[in-house]
Amino acid sequence: MQPDLPDSLKIAALGETLREFRQAAGYSVDEFASLIQKEPAEYEAYERNADYPSLIELETLAYYLNILPESFWITEEQPHAASEDKPRVNYSAIANVRRRSIGLQLRKQRIEAGFELEEFAALAGVTPEILNAYELGEQIPSIAFLVHAAELCKRSIQDYLDRKSPVGVWAERQRIEKELANLPDEIKSFVAKPINRPFIELAKKLSEMPVQQLRQIAEGILEITL
Repeated sequence: MQPDLPDSLKIAALGETLREFRQAAGYSVDEFASLIQKEPAEYEAYERNADYPSLIELETLAYYLNILPESFWITEEQPHAASEDKPRVNYSAIANVRRRSIGLQLRKQRIEAGFELEEFAALAGVTPEILNAYELGEQIPSIAFLVHAAELCKRSIQDYLDRKSPVGVWAERQRIEKELANLPDEIKSFVAKPINRPFIELAKKLSEMPVQQLRQIAEGILEITL
């Protein structure tokens, strides 16, 4: 079994991975760059590892490649031809919203980890002004910065993934379908039977309850059975 590498090591060869997926899907550099509103030379810097894309750009490119964005740094999926024509999304609109949500998540993780802004900026290798701009959503951090920031907070880049925009909703649907496909056959059979739907709905409600409330319910059941 391969060791579970830190996210920072998983993206070390991101440029080569991007090139392999792009070429397998049949996109030219110009076509790929246009999907994220970049000049071809700017995009080519990503493939040469001279620069890093943002998570927003990777999520958008993954959408058009018909893969999950985490496929870029988790080496389970092999490059393949694009299997479907995706409707174009409004990249600018998505980027504007995602920039703010990433900033909020970055600030939340930093505070929860107990770092002051100046201290965290020094550890992350940026100025306090740049870090503040990231947190306010005024600038978009690179994927390399986000990975480093997440690791400093003992978190994962997965925490930053989009789940709300058209691109994010599509990706989340693919994750759910993948998880369902990996369920044991007996679980699939149980879920597929309409008569079992109340049990599934009950399980969902229980999963959303606070721990203390669940404990009270468990204690009540225990009293009944004793």
